[in-house]
Amino acid sequence: MIKNNGTDGAFFIKLIRKDEHHSFLASPQMVRLLAPESRGTNSFRLSSIASLGYPARWRKHDHLQEIDFISYDLVDKHLGILSIERIPSQTRLPLTMLPTGSIAFGRIRPYLANIGVIPETKSGFVVTNSEWIVIQHKKGLNHLLCSLLRADACLSQLHATSGQTRPRISIESLAEIQIPWPFDDHKAKALDSELKEATTLRTDADARIERINREILAILGKGK
Repeated sequence: MIKNNGTDGAFFIKLIRKDEHHSFLASPQMVRLLAPESRGTNSFRLSSIASLGYPARWRKHDHLQEIDFISYDLVDKHLGILSIERIPSQTRLPLTMLPTGSIAFGRIRPYLANIGVIPETKSGFVVTNSEWIVIQHKKGLNHLLCSLLRADACLSQLHATSGQTRPRISIESLAEIQIPWPFDDHKAKALDSELKEATTLRTDADARIERINREILAILGKGK
């Protein structure tokens, strides 16, 4: 059973939980903490620590010339970082919208780990024509949770529930996986903060490189 979460224009549809009641990423410390043997008494069902939902349909806005866009192709598979492209707002693609700062979890072939935290944008959302599940940690620790979801301890639990040529995972199936959480509150916040800072630096650097490359191409164009 699902319901609208009521968040500023309904960015996503929230699942009603049954219980209701890089260098940093690849560091030895993180590898040890995220190893399969870490799962055990310090683990939680995903739906008990986070909200899950499907993205809402995006309605075109005439005053926007371009919109921020993400897809599976824009996921850094090694670090789990999402990049953004700018596309014309009048595209004919059927689009949905996802709130920035939340986790985008790729539904199709989930074992490919198309998972990342959506970068901040001026509009507060991005659009996509890919199939995602939106996840938001209850305490806002989305960067840490995203890193955990990409670990073998979690990926090994994923099972597609529909589709033969393009297997998909359902929101109900994803909600049931166990998330290893061998951290106290202080450690969890520190790791999440460090991940967020490192991700922001990487995203800003990518944007700067792209801007410089566009400037170079523009200069080349004028010289013709």
